[in-house]
Amino acid sequence: MYFKENLRRFKDTTANYQCDGLIILGSRQAETAALLIGALRPQHVALILTLDTQQFKQEICSFLVNDVDYLDQSIQEFGPATNAYDTQEIYKLLRVIFDRWPTDCTYAVDVTGGTKPMTVGLAKAAYLLELPTIYVASDYNEETNRIVKDTQRFTILPDPYVVFGDIEAEESYRLANRQDYSGAHRIFEKLARREQMPDNLREHFRYLTMLTGTYADWDVFNLNGACQQIEKLIQFLNSTKLPRLDKHKNVLKKQSTFLERLNKTNADINKAPFTILRDDLPTVLALLGSLYANAVRREKQGRYDFAALLLYRCLELMSQRRLASHGVDADKQRIKLYAGYKELQKRQDAFIKNYAITRISETNKSRNKSILAHGFRLIRSNEYNQFKEVVDELMERFFATEGENLEEWKNDFTFIELDKVNL
Repeated sequence: MYFKENLRRFKDTTANYQCDGLIILGSRQAETAALLIGALRPQHVALILTLDTQQFKQEICSFLVNDVDYLDQSIQEFGPATNAYDTQEIYKLLRVIFDRWPTDCTYAVDVTGGTKPMTVGLAKAAYLLELPTIYVASDYNEETNRIVKDTQRFTILPDPYVVFGDIEAEESYRLANRQDYSGAHRIFEKLARREQMPDNLREHFRYLTMLTGTYADWDVFNLNGACQQIEKLIQFLNSTKLPRLDKHKNVLKKQSTFLERLNKTNADINKAPFTILRDDLPTVLALLGSLYANAVRREKQGRYDFAALLLYRCLELMSQRRLASHGVDADKQRIKLYAGYKELQKRQDAFIKNYAITRISETNKSRNKSILAHGFRLIRSNEYNQFKEVVDELMERFFATEGENLEEWKNDFTFIELDKVNL
């Protein structure tokens, strides 16, 4: 009768906390474990036993006498660990548990009982695996050296990320500033999953997770992946209550349109269908913007060979677009870069009117020396800058010829700078 009343009181302290699985260390505190299992009633319960606690399940069942069928179905025993002071054994048993349990469930660990090394090992593993850590607190009578009856209460120990998460967040901002969006995405995703993160911060990290995920895919021209990510991001921004993010909505909506257009038309970095080159300027500009902005990011990383490769493709694309406007299919006729510009000059295309196209071949010689082209060395920064100068000159001419705003186009394809928030 006493335990039933104690269980009722204890359940009131859990605030209806729920989890699919609970990991408990074998100890002499069977009543405490029974309170947790009886109050939470998880689908899976793992008991990590030692040589001295092999009767732990039976002791727990002696308190929950009316739940025999539930306990038989839910409780699994693991071990026994031969050395209760070896945390390595705890890690190995945890690995066995998670190999058996479903991967799409929510789990928690109880660190109330067990030897100190076992408890420390379980807590460290919980931190690594991003699991909530539960503790049954109680009042203690120092005179009798016993727990005061009926004082047990459910506690979720604070997540260290609430205090130290800014260290990892700072690293993710640093990675993003170095154009490593994939690395930044992994950290933001981890921060967004922390259960005890304040709601406004979790929301912000969710935004940064989706933003860096979009940019990580776009950065490697995974257009389908980037489309899916940015669609979720737009939906999130429309539903979130973080006004500081409103300033990014217009740019992201434009970027979403560009990605969707590229994805639907099957344009890629290597070539675009002739009909697109001739009839679909917005798609041409979306592809050109993806290439040029990527080149600028590689330039910031000092990866001049990759940047030059992308700028070379920009030169090709501008030439192919202008040739297509004259009904010439450069790909079908196998017209290479310089020959394409000579053909445009012959046709007196406004794009290169009065432009010394020899500058293209002269500056392209240094690009040809790259190990990513036909050479055996890396491009030097001064060689790259000379090549980019020519590309930028032609870019200005191209946009003037097409009647488009160059600066607005550059801004639209520039990745948004990440907003920092303090933890």
